[in-house]
Amino acid sequence: MIKPDGMSGNYTNRIKNVILESGFRIVKETIVQLDEDTAASFYAEHSAKSFFSSLIKYIASGPVLVMVLEKENAVADWRDLIGPTDAHKAKVTHPHRCSSY
Repeated sequence: MIKPDGMSGNYTNRIKNVILESGFRIVKETIVQLDEDTAASFYAEHSAKSFFSSLIKYIASGPVLVMVLEKENAVADWRDLIGPTDAHKAKVTHPHRCSSY
């Protein structure tokens, strides 16, 4: 998923190119605008965490690009590609990864 900042910052093509250059195939993609209820359901595993409310507001703040990707060893390779889930850490430890844009 390319989140609202990535969509509004015109990083979509750059991110997709990194995905493709890393050997993934984009099977399907669609742009959606999540409402807060749908976002809360998607991120339910974080519901007890202090950042949950701000996460939901952020995800519902603009369109997101949802993609279905395919590749052998996709999960492990995806985790390596995106680096840490904390974007600030990713910018330092994985500056050329998707989550750093």
